[in-house]
Amino acid sequence: MEEQSSEALKLQEYWKQSLVEYTSDSSKLHEYLKQNLVDFPTGDEELKMFKFRAGTSNPTFLLRKNGKEFVLRHKSPVEVHVGYHKVDVEYKIMSALGKTSFPVPKMYLFCEDKTIMGQEFYLMEYIKGRQFPDANLPGVPPDQRKVIFEAAIRTLAQLQSVDTDKLDLDGIGDKENFFHQRLDMLYEGYKQSEIKEIPKAHQLMKWLTENIPKDDKKPVIHHTEFRISNMLFHSEQCQILAVIDWEAASWGHPFEDLAYFCFPHHFPPQLDIFPAFKIGYRSEGIPSEEALLSLYCELTGHTLPLPNWTYFLALVFFRLIVNIQTGIAQLRSGSLELPINLDAIVTLLEPVVEHACTIVGLK
Repeated sequence: MEEQSSEALKLQEYWKQSLVEYTSDSSKLHEYLKQNLVDFPTGDEELKMFKFRAGTSNPTFLLRKNGKEFVLRHKSPVEVHVGYHKVDVEYKIMSALGKTSFPVPKMYLFCEDKTIMGQEFYLMEYIKGRQFPDANLPGVPPDQRKVIFEAAIRTLAQLQSVDTDKLDLDGIGDKENFFHQRLDMLYEGYKQSEIKEIPKAHQLMKWLTENIPKDDKKPVIHHTEFRISNMLFHSEQCQILAVIDWEAASWGHPFEDLAYFCFPHHFPPQLDIFPAFKIGYRSEGIPSEEALLSLYCELTGHTLPLPNWTYFLALVFFRLIVNIQTGIAQLRSGSLELPINLDAIVTLLEPVVEHACTIVGLK
């Protein structure tokens, strides 16, 4: 058994303390909800608020009053991820998907009035379920890990089967030119958070721009961060109750979310620096990439090998590079608090760039 470092144990303990009481004045919000939410308790009982440690990109809160619970999510006061923080898009997509059989929380209201919480926000259903910050699913039996991963692929196939022509999805992105929009956003995010010049990162971006796949695949709703930690599972069964965290969602190619879900199979073990929060899939029972892709093809009608698969993996790795830089900037500024070694993350950046370039044959 792998021995866990003191840093890993600190991170585990941090995530266990998932809710912290919010002590700021909530009277204005309380009054707003009593006036605007039909099912909100109207009595004089206190409104209690707790902040989730997860969901730090857009602050997320649990509200409790008179036995009822809701989740509030408001836009971050500081943009730290280019293309993220879109709580209006998040609300719109989940509201639209709520009219289908796809598992999302029920949406209650969206508030554009920034005087209530300082930023626009929305309120949604609180779903009590299991959430796994570490996709290696520590503590879960290997046979259940397999079922959980297969459930995720089935849910992705379900998302991509939704008839989007019947949904109100105006304003979620450029449906015709989503690749160019994605690459422009990523490059802008990279330049804004660049810590030091890494020529190969720019070389990779150039390669991605020059090798955009040309096929006839119909655009689908692209979650952008379709991973185990963004799914709520039944407390006892391997059933997905809801997919959450749609703040960066837009239109995309069907293979983008699939590549994001599978890329940890390509993450080098020597770079997996957090035993309590691994990037690579290392645990017994997690299906191989081949098994995941085969199930996806069985469900969607695609055939193996998937065309341009290397391109989609490279695109995901570049997004990871941008996210690492952004995370470093957040930790340095104090806007993100995690009990982890900042230097360890900084040293991770250049080797990830090197590995991504190796995937596509850039030297």
